[in-house]
Amino acid sequence: MAKIKVYLDNCTYNRPFDDQTQIMISLETEAKQHIQQLIMRRKKMGNTTTIMERGTKILLENLGVLGTEQFIATLLKDPINYTEWSREYFADYDPAKFLADAIEFDKNNPVSIK
Repeated sequence: MAKIKVYLDNCTYNRPFDDQTQIMISLETEAKQHIQQLIMRRKKMGNTTTIMERGTKILLENLGVLGTEQFIATLLKDPINYTEWSREYFADYDPAKFLADAIEFDKNNPVSIK
């Protein structure tokens, strides 16, 4: 199974207040609530410092020092609109498959914060 990354941006947190008669919005809401419940149940919600430390560690392990610096510089120079980017990136991704993959990914990759 292909691994996917799920980003919970500010729009995601507002999904429960959107028009739930639209299947995509309904499924995104369900996925968001599932992920949020898992986080809260495990009490793994980190503060900003923890998230920054974990993110930096992951970037350094995968991109090295120079790649990490280039990544951060790119974000600062050319910030992206995540909502627009995700619409293009996931345009052909079936919403039901997205939810199933997110649940399966969670089962296979339990969250742990050190």
